Formats: sequence, C-alpha cells, structure tokens
Amino acid sequence: MNANRLQLAVGDLICSTTSDYEVQHLLGSGTFGVVTKCKKLATNEMVAVKILKSKTYINEAKKEEMILKKMKEFDSHKFNIVRWNDSFAYMGHFCLEFEKLDISLDEFMQTCSNPLKLVEIRPIVQQLATALEFLMSIGIVHADLKLANIMMVEQFNQPLRVKIIDFGLASDNPRACTGLTLQTLWYR
Repeated sequence: MNANRLQLAVGDLICSTTSDYEVQHLLGSGTFGVVTKCKKLATNEMVAVKILKSKTYINEAKKEEMILKKMKEFDSHKFNIVRWNDSFAYMGHFCLEFEKLDISLDEFMQTCSNPLKLVEIRPIVQQLATALEFLMSIGIVHADLKLANIMMVEQFNQPLRVKIIDFGLASDNPRACTGLTLQTLWYR
C-alpha cells in the first residue's frame, strides 16, 4: 500500500485545530478523495468530511477550496449548493468539511420502484436551474454534474429538496477548460 494514502475506519478520530471528528461511516469514494460521515465533537453535529486519498492531490484540493471560498462569499448555500464549512490538514492530507446531506439522486433513483412523475421532477429541475444560474452569475463551471453529484437534503423530511456537491473539477476560468476532457467517460 502507498504510504501516502490514509486508511480510516469507523471510530477513528480526524483532528483539526478547531475540532475533532469521529468517523461514523464511509459515504463514498471518488478519484481524488473519500467522503466520511463524521460527528463533529466540538458541536455534536453530523458533517461530511472529504479527505484527499493521496497527498499528491494537494493542488486539486486547494483549487476546490478556492472555488468553495468564492461561492461562499455569495451565500452559495442559498442557491442549492452544498454548504462548505471549513478546510484543514490531517496527517498531511487535505480535508474539506461540508454539511451532511442524505443520499445522491442516483441512489434515490435506484431505490424508486416507479419513475418519478412530472410533478416530482419539476421541483428538482427548478432547484438545479437555480444552482446553475447562480454558478453562471459568478463565473463558475461545475464540469462534473451528474446524478451522483446531486444530493437529496433529507429525503423523508424535505422530499425532493436537492443540492449540488463536488466541485473538484470546477473552474472559475471556463475558457481555460475549452477542449479539455473532464467528466467521467460514462457520463460523456
């Protein structure tokens, strides 16, 4: 195993200068990082912590942090964008703390026995349009929009409420991305 890679298990503590986070569950894994459900011990709230898989991805993480900071200046959480709380380093790995959301739209669709009705699709599309209009207004391109990066906020308490996540491939200079292949092959 690469010594650069961090191994985490349920019950492990991830420590930052402002709080310790107790790992509750592994939520997902992508190209650059893993996302864990953690209990933030300073506040007892559940949060999602994205941890870079390898220290070699630090530039990608810093770029994502820069995009998140820019969006936060404009209250992005009010526009159906995941709320980013903080960034910190843990054992040399870059970490991003977010609000804890429920399940991805992809997971939700897989659990539905019937296709969504138009009356259910409409509010989801309206929320996505609001988020995309916000991103366009501040000059950011997501570049990896897919069902797995659209999260249900709380599928039972707030049915059909969604937010966009994962700004790891986002750009605030879209012209620089022209001609580049960014998304997962399957979605292209």
